[in-house]
Amino acid sequence: MAERKYVDEHEQLKRRPLHDCSSPEALRIMDYHPVILAAGTGSRMNDLTANTPKALLTVGNKPMIWYSINMCQKAGFQEAMVLVQESKRSEIKRKLEFYEFIIKLDFVNVPDDSSGTADALRLIRNKVKYDLLIISSDLITTLPLHYFTNHFKAYDASFLMLLSPLPESFNEAPVPGVKVDKQNEGDVIGLDKELQRLVFHSNEADQGDFITFSHSFLTQCPFISLRTDMTDCHLYIMKKWIFEFLLDRPKITTLKGELVPYIVKKQFSKNKSKKDDTSEGLSKKRDIYSYIPKSFLAEAYQLTLSNKVSPTYHEEIHCYVYIQEKGFCVRTNTLANYAEANRQILKHFPELMPPGTLSKITAGKSSKIDDESLLDGSVSLGKNVSITHSVIGAYCKIYDKVKITNSVVLDHTEIGEGSIIDGCIICDSVYIGENCDLKDSIVGSQEKIEANTKLTHESVDTQMMKEKANWFY
Repeated sequence: MAERKYVDEHEQLKRRPLHDCSSPEALRIMDYHPVILAAGTGSRMNDLTANTPKALLTVGNKPMIWYSINMCQKAGFQEAMVLVQESKRSEIKRKLEFYEFIIKLDFVNVPDDSSGTADALRLIRNKVKYDLLIISSDLITTLPLHYFTNHFKAYDASFLMLLSPLPESFNEAPVPGVKVDKQNEGDVIGLDKELQRLVFHSNEADQGDFITFSHSFLTQCPFISLRTDMTDCHLYIMKKWIFEFLLDRPKITTLKGELVPYIVKKQFSKNKSKKDDTSEGLSKKRDIYSYIPKSFLAEAYQLTLSNKVSPTYHEEIHCYVYIQEKGFCVRTNTLANYAEANRQILKHFPELMPPGTLSKITAGKSSKIDDESLLDGSVSLGKNVSITHSVIGAYCKIYDKVKITNSVVLDHTEIGEGSIIDGCIICDSVYIGENCDLKDSIVGSQEKIEANTKLTHESVDTQMMKEKANWFY
């Protein structure tokens, strides 16, 4: 029996409107500036990003940044700012033009030597009039954005962060490439048990065996739940006044590592702005509270006096989280997450894409392609090919008797007759000779693998091989 596979129909996607700006959600969501952070170099994915910008690495045969843009478009946004490395701007812009998005994309150049996300964000200082909706280009989620923005409004938040538990399949998935010791790269998130208020935020690697809290902190926040099973998804909303504060703090270079812990901690600090207003000199920095609109401060003060608001927290700064418990939510910022996201993405396509953008076709009678595999419509298949739980990119040529399992094969790659690819990431424009056996390995862009080669937990990259060769001279 012929097996079925799914093909991404780009033409149908181009013709289908992806949002309705007349919806209540769309009208409310216009209070925000969406900003997509796409200037990251992919430091945890160097094997894949040597010749391809991280934002253009494909997940489910679409650039990972496509999902962030599509999410904004479906929510009803008319325009989004996209922060990209200056040297990569043309390549990213050209690639995205293929998809003919309805939403207008305003590309902002970030110098290649920029230090971090906060530095990049300061480049849009003259474009910001409203609160900021900040989205990482490596985030893929089925969460409708208006759920997130409505949460921000409902809790009158100053800052809102998306958290999500990483699916067990991602924790258990093997990592292609050279084996390395797993690093503590998770987050320690402290939440008020009742209010889902964010009261503590730190990187797990920065903490020892114990975490200490001051007596005053525990007095203000006696019921705290510490979580290490949550992913900071790099989807944030921040008030415009926080952005204005950031503009005046050039020493803060990153959002997650510096700004977020700072404003979370400030929820429990005394407001010194009145004292500073009377005594500070011209060179003294303004306190963060002085950036909060005075009308808001007056309202919060009156509410506190009338006992309508609990004095547990200072009411000037509110940091909250939205926890996505259902659906698909992952950051494709590591090799393991990237590989597993490709394997899992097909089952979530109905939620991520408009209806009718996928169609079913038949494969050749002699080939076996399971329903968990995704092949671009331009793929050329030989006879007796077996493809299981894998993604095959555009214009790939798969010759006779090839077996591909749990792998990601990017565009313009050729795999010779009789080769076996298992648990691998094969980058674009790769040639793999006949009867090769590759397991849990990574092959870099434009590499050539000679016939009969066997690799296990290897990473093949020409530049790396040249560097190793130079060690002996």
